[in-house]
Amino acid sequence: NVPEELESITVTGIANDSSAKVAGNGTYDVYEDFDINIVVTAEDGNKTTYKINIHRDIPASSYLKQLIVKDGELYPGFHKLITSYTILVPNEIRSLNMVYLPEDENANVTVTGNENFKVGTNKVHIIVTATDGTSTDYEIAVVRQTVASNYLKSLSVDGYSLTPIFDKTNMYYETTVPLEVDNIKIKATAEDPTSTITGTGYVSVKPGLNKYYVTVESASGVIRTYQIVVNRAKSDDNYLLTLESDVGELLPEFTKEIHEYTINVPDKTTQITLNGTVSVNSKVNGLGTSDVPLGETTRTITVTSQSGEINTYTVKIKRGASKNTELDDLVPSNGTLEPAYTNDITEYTMDLDDNINIINFIANPTDKDAKVTTDDIMVLNYGENTYHVNVLAEDGVTERNITIKITRKKDIQKIEASTHKVYLEIGETKDIKYIITPNDTTYPTATWSSKDTTIATIDQDGRIKGIGYGSTTIQITSDHDSTIYDTVTVMVMSKKILSDDYVIVRNELDTPEEDKVLEHIIGLEPKMTIKEFISKIKNEETMLKVYDMDDNLLSDTDYIGTGCKVKLVFEDTVLDELTIIVRGDLNGDGDITTADYVKMKNYILKKIEFNRIEMLAGDLTKSSSIGTTDYVKLKNYILKKIPSVN
Repeated sequence: NVPEELESITVTGIANDSSAKVAGNGTYDVYEDFDINIVVTAEDGNKTTYKINIHRDIPASSYLKQLIVKDGELYPGFHKLITSYTILVPNEIRSLNMVYLPEDENANVTVTGNENFKVGTNKVHIIVTATDGTSTDYEIAVVRQTVASNYLKSLSVDGYSLTPIFDKTNMYYETTVPLEVDNIKIKATAEDPTSTITGTGYVSVKPGLNKYYVTVESASGVIRTYQIVVNRAKSDDNYLLTLESDVGELLPEFTKEIHEYTINVPDKTTQITLNGTVSVNSKVNGLGTSDVPLGETTRTITVTSQSGEINTYTVKIKRGASKNTELDDLVPSNGTLEPAYTNDITEYTMDLDDNINIINFIANPTDKDAKVTTDDIMVLNYGENTYHVNVLAEDGVTERNITIKITRKKDIQKIEASTHKVYLEIGETKDIKYIITPNDTTYPTATWSSKDTTIATIDQDGRIKGIGYGSTTIQITSDHDSTIYDTVTVMVMSKKILSDDYVIVRNELDTPEEDKVLEHIIGLEPKMTIKEFISKIKNEETMLKVYDMDDNLLSDTDYIGTGCKVKLVFEDTVLDELTIIVRGDLNGDGDITTADYVKMKNYILKKIEFNRIEMLAGDLTKSSSIGTTDYVKLKNYILKKIPSVN
């Protein structure tokens, strides 16, 4: 049941089995009660028909849908919304001969006043009471005229007989004409030649019922109206004259005599609109817009003639499945595809930093009916990982396989040089290495650099070379992350004790063992503090240490005496060591006194023997021996006759 005001209805049937085909879906005009058949064809060919009876609800109504009065002409003509009418009737009419039908077949109709008309105006009431209690009162003012000579002598429709046979006292007649007749000629003659006749001659006739009125007015002005109802046959024409689709091509080419057609529409077509024209005065159902599901559907178009004859056309609409596997985009949760996504490429790479350990992708298919399958959220291992994306087209066969090779890089955490202090002579080289943690990092390379290349240089093989005296820093820096580095302190200096103020005596490398002398430093003045002594040595002061004959470390304010040792020390390693000789200081107290004079005298008198150190300290004349000349020089120094024994 559909509301009376509904003009069209759309029916959509969906099969339980997606492989089944549904025919009969679409939009139908609602102009009368009719049936819609939905036919479901299974994959094996079995068919099931569902019939839907469409019934237009007739609401409760207190209106008439038809009112015919056979005794004259109503003024105005009947319309259900007009409730007041007038009719002139001859004198002999005492009640109206009426036919009336209510809109609501269940309504109650009551007629009052339709009897014993007097000459003049009489009121007839037709009261229609609907089932909901509402009512409408149709009032007919019936004017009964005086006696007059206003009869017709004859009344006819040229070429067609009237029913009943003409009788001047009968004022209502019917006749039927064929469909092809579109006009008729009405003839009439008055019984009284003085009367006036109107309503004769040629009149047009439309299909269905037509009402014509012939009036006879007497000389005294009294009117008598004869009514002829002409039923023109309705057309049986029920053809589609044209049929067009807004999509696809109609096959075969349309002619009204062919009733079965096919339209192949492009994949992804979601709706189709069928337009057409039909035979004049016929009605059509099944044109308009309907959905287009995947597969084959059938649209049924019915054309109902004016006479009620139905002509049926069917249109099979075939929509193939899409083969589209393209993606609008492929977006990783982190990082960037290389190259950028395009549907022409199926293999991609990605490089991700150490801190990214999971990844997934969003793949948006161009065809929303395509199915996209991707790997789950992937936990990334260090190194290469492979992620897969599959796009299966709507047809279930065509597919696109996309592979993404994802390399998760392992960061460098630490870099450490093999040593952190290096001591070199000018021109000397030393190789150092570095260790990177972790050892399987993606970034295993680093670069060596020197802060001051005038002191030391380093090549990329880790070979340091001393260039000039001093201290500088060598740095090994990660090529990937400049904040990760390690440093090496490089000191370039002589590994031998050097001085421009003192005499240093050394053995040559090729000096035979039996010819070797005591390596020593000589030329110091007596009563010299260690600080003064060191200040006149060219080596780094912090590396110079002075010890007494018992190998006790002396302080800066202590005097240096014969037999002390000066050592060049680097990281607890003694690089060089010299015995200190103070000429004239024979007892090692750092000063030249009478005690030294006595000791030398006793040596000359051969009362005592000197060791090598004492021999060096007593050789004031630098003759490699000690004699009276040395003795005299020592005496003169003590007596302050000479300023120095050096």
